[in-house]
Amino acid sequence: MRIAHVTGVRSDGLNGGIERHVLNLATAQKARGDAPLVVVPEPGALTEACTEYGIPVAVEAGLAGATTRQALSADPQTKRTIENLCSLFAKSGTEIIHSHTRAAGAKTITAGNRIRVPCIFTDHELRISSPYDDLNLRFAAIVVCRSVFELLRRKIPPEETLYYIPNGTKAQGHITRHKLVTSRPHPELMSVGRQVFSKGLDILILAMAELKRRRGSDCPALNIYGEGSLEGELKEMVLVLRLDNRVRFHGAKPGILEVCPATDVLVVSSRIETGPLVALEAMSRGMPIVATSVGDIPEMIPDQRYGHVVKAGSIIALADGIESMLADVYAGRFDPDLSIERHRRLFTVEKMADCMDAAYKDWIAREATERQ
Repeated sequence: MRIAHVTGVRSDGLNGGIERHVLNLATAQKARGDAPLVVVPEPGALTEACTEYGIPVAVEAGLAGATTRQALSADPQTKRTIENLCSLFAKSGTEIIHSHTRAAGAKTITAGNRIRVPCIFTDHELRISSPYDDLNLRFAAIVVCRSVFELLRRKIPPEETLYYIPNGTKAQGHITRHKLVTSRPHPELMSVGRQVFSKGLDILILAMAELKRRRGSDCPALNIYGEGSLEGELKEMVLVLRLDNRVRFHGAKPGILEVCPATDVLVVSSRIETGPLVALEAMSRGMPIVATSVGDIPEMIPDQRYGHVVKAGSIIALADGIESMLADVYAGRFDPDLSIERHRRLFTVEKMADCMDAAYKDWIAREATERQ
């Protein structure tokens, strides 16, 4: 199947979840014999990685930026972008168009509707609404978060097609219980993601202050990987709370979960999430995880065999969860093999690609029936 993946996200060094999702999906589809094409607004780490995997890339600068009904019909640059997309999809023989961001999706789906190519949109955000209510576009939607899927299924018109497909990541190496307990006597904590309000890093830093109050010199170190608009404020917070000997900022480090000690504890402190790839990447290595109960986290970590899930927005709950997870690790109660097996059974890129293939075929068949 010839699939065009389209994103309006500007180059983020593969630190952004959408770019990693597109790369994971495209590589898995290529491995199963499909012919994916990735369309982006500018070259960068995603296009470099696609080239490395032999996935063709097209650049269309007009994909970036918001789109309104008026722009779709009257703005010369937007109209030119849509025409370019129509030409690209026609020449490449695209059989289904898969959009991954809202702004790019409006232009992409408009082009697909014009040349009668079925379109699918994955909503990576937590917005309980159909993304193009006022644009009169025809497409099927994929949601990566079960709770949002259930809400949308009750809200949107019955004639709209909706699929729930959880995120997937590559399977990583195997680690035994013995190695987890003995390889590093003092596991450290780590946070990986953008330094923005939704990620709740301020809550995590305050939880570190509480852990330091409780544990003193036995308080674990926290390594923060990522960049974002709140970086300066977060660093000031660390200094004011006198945590500079416990909390370290490392900047963005793509692929850090593939090389960090598997004994470290990943902390996901988000206020809002859909299906965070970082949690799945940690799970694939058998890493201990403490995460807030947001998005698909409860689906990924259904009980304490796989990690500790705590109330979002609570400093005390997050500190308690970290302490409980460390106690499980020290006592040998956390078995990494269980997390690795759960990831391989439910959350691999291959599983995600299988579900996508079924959704594509179903929607293509529905569109063909509709046009008869």
